[in-house]
Amino acid sequence: MSEERQESEAQSPLPEPTPSGLPAETEADPAAPRRQSIWRRLAVAIALLAALAGAGYFGVWTLMPVSTDEKKVVIVEIPRNWGARRIADRLHERGLIRNRTAFLLAGRLLGDLQHLKAGEYELSPSMTPVEILDKLARGDVKAYWVTVPEGVTIKEIAAIFHKMRLIDPTRFVTLATRGGMRIGAEYGVPRKNLEGYLFPDTYKVPRAITERELIRIMVRSFHQQVERGLAQEIAERTNGLSLDETIVLASLVEREARVTEERARIAGVLVNRLRRGMRLECDATVQYALGKTKERLLYSDLKVDSPYNTYLNSGLPPAPICNPGLASIRAALKPEKHGYLFYVAVGTTGRHIFTRTFAEHKAAIRKVRGG
Repeated sequence: MSEERQESEAQSPLPEPTPSGLPAETEADPAAPRRQSIWRRLAVAIALLAALAGAGYFGVWTLMPVSTDEKKVVIVEIPRNWGARRIADRLHERGLIRNRTAFLLAGRLLGDLQHLKAGEYELSPSMTPVEILDKLARGDVKAYWVTVPEGVTIKEIAAIFHKMRLIDPTRFVTLATRGGMRIGAEYGVPRKNLEGYLFPDTYKVPRAITERELIRIMVRSFHQQVERGLAQEIAERTNGLSLDETIVLASLVEREARVTEERARIAGVLVNRLRRGMRLECDATVQYALGKTKERLLYSDLKVDSPYNTYLNSGLPPAPICNPGLASIRAALKPEKHGYLFYVAVGTTGRHIFTRTFAEHKAAIRKVRGG
């Protein structure tokens, strides 16, 4: 029996060995894991590229203008002492930037974040964040053109700028009438009260300007236009007065003269009266003392108790009564030489009748009044 079993086993064929030593039906495919690894890496690479492309597109998008409408203008006020984050918030709220974080990052990379300046800016949604950063870093603020006419007082100048909401008028008047020494010292202005030295001109003024800065700009303009611009005429002046006294005289001429060709003649009348020791009796000084301009003064007005009242006090007023322009300053530097001591206005023509004696003056008054 055992011999038969042994013979049967001997006749049964054994499976052929494989190179791995395992039966053929159990051997693994060696290329399969490698193919899976390649596909996995390719999928990861595609995902990364897609993410980078998306991030890149988002980055570019955030640094693009919000709009292409170049005509749209947005006025933005950046208060003093505001940090970059608050500025970014305001720009985002006003629809000027797409993304605050991207704006701050761009500012940090450009080195502008520490240099953003306060002020009122004229911006547009068509500007890129980089352009907005550049404008804020340069302090390229919106400016207002303001004209200060000849012959206005410090109070009137304050009212002009206050009307445009640029300054505090009370602070301006206080600094200009009481703090002039410190401000004017830079330009050799010898007065605490700067009346007469705030040069009438057209000024380009940003909203963020301070009262002190504005006063300094106007005094500097006086220095450039008068002390430098008229240096030769100042050196050759014929009025016998100091420059400070000349500005006082010019302020009287500015308020008294209405016709350009009469300025030097009126200056000549005032200088003639000064040299003779006569009171100037200048109506404009009384109006300044009253603090208001009246079309016609009353006899009671001529008695106002003030050092500026030249009907009561001899010599020039203690300070200018307005801020004169170049024409009046030139007339005061070189008054017309003549023998006139009086003048009277001819109605509303702006012209005057000039006379040498008091009798002639009274006759001129009667003529003007139709008597």
